[in-house]
Amino acid sequence: MKSIYLPLVSSEDLLPLPRYKQLAVSLAKAGGKENRFTKIDIIGWPFLAYKLEKSGGYLIFDETLKLSTEIKTYIVQDYERISSILDNSKDENEILNYITSIKWGDTKGSSVLSFRGIIEQNMQDIFKLGNSDIPARIIDKSLKEIDIELSISDIEKTMEKIKDDINNIERAEEKIKTTIEIIKGRKAEDKKRVEEEFNKKILEKSQILKENVGKVKKAIEEEVGNTSKQLYSKLTDIEVLIAKAEIDMEAGYVENVNSVYTVKNKYLSEINQKINEIKEKYKKEIHRIVEDINSLKIEKQTEINRINNKIQELDNIQNQAIIQLEQIKKEQLTSLDRLAKLPKFLSFMEDRVEVIVPFMVLEGNNRILISPQIYKGGKKAFFGILKKDPSEISTQINGIEFLLNNFSWNTVDSLRKYKEEIEKGLKELSEEGWNVKKSLDEYYT
Repeated sequence: MKSIYLPLVSSEDLLPLPRYKQLAVSLAKAGGKENRFTKIDIIGWPFLAYKLEKSGGYLIFDETLKLSTEIKTYIVQDYERISSILDNSKDENEILNYITSIKWGDTKGSSVLSFRGIIEQNMQDIFKLGNSDIPARIIDKSLKEIDIELSISDIEKTMEKIKDDINNIERAEEKIKTTIEIIKGRKAEDKKRVEEEFNKKILEKSQILKENVGKVKKAIEEEVGNTSKQLYSKLTDIEVLIAKAEIDMEAGYVENVNSVYTVKNKYLSEINQKINEIKEKYKKEIHRIVEDINSLKIEKQTEINRINNKIQELDNIQNQAIIQLEQIKKEQLTSLDRLAKLPKFLSFMEDRVEVIVPFMVLEGNNRILISPQIYKGGKKAFFGILKKDPSEISTQINGIEFLLNNFSWNTVDSLRKYKEEIEKGLKELSEEGWNVKKSLDEYYT
């Protein structure tokens, strides 16, 4: 199996610096201007990139088994059984009551699956640093072949189980939609039937109205005409009386003719009353038919509104169920996505590659960890002035934080044996403008 020892410090174009300079840059970064240490060690954290045949990606294992990936999954309801019950139910009310009685988004519980040793985080930026000869003390490995096999098997089984759950959820969604659509179809047929029945009745009444209007017009024409002729014929006599009375008033025989005008007005009022009584008699007959038509229209709209409300209620029942199912499906899809993304696509040719990630561990008043870095470079300082702060000498590689947060290994003082190399590196850094100490001893208390 191929082993790659990653560099502690690389150049900006991601090429490992010479070993002596890697050690010097890491030491200078941690030491800064004032820090001193009692122990300095270089520890190598071993990882295994294991290629999967199915996906072609690599599972990354922490060979120390210190790290693990935890993924929460839900124990979903038996949606297959629920769908079967809907299939076997025929009564509409029974079906709707059943759908509304189920809390579709509820689960039977959840479980947190722990995949020991498997790394979920993306370490691609770290793994592309290349090989180096950095002297690292490798942490004891606990990963065994059986651990790899069991982890792969557990991941595959879990993914299949979640896929089955999602399929059952989607089938339940489809069953609900189909069931509701069938019932809505029946309601649409009811609505069409109601419209046809009432439209037929309204049309019949409208035809009766049309016929009656014609008959009434003829009847009213005859009765009003005859009555008017009879009544207005007497008005001639009254007009003659008025004319004579006005002559008498003109001659001074009478002071006024008000009484005669009163008779005329009273008689005209009686005529109007008689004519209106005739008209009202016929209007009542028409009004009765119009009221029947309006009543049918109101009854029709009431029935249609009732059906529309039922259809809206069906939509609400469906939406509520689907929203709940989509939420639990989303949770399962999130878990499935995390599992699917565990294999990483790395630029290795081999099926198995061991990658050693180095850390410089410095113990003093507190512990300082230096993980793989990118050296910023430098130019020679003029006359030794304006030298740069060594704490700014490098930047940390992306994606390493989770390792720093979980680093808890014991250290030994192993750096002194590289004193000559380190001091060569410190001298070079000083010439490149960094304010570093001259000897390794100056970094110790």
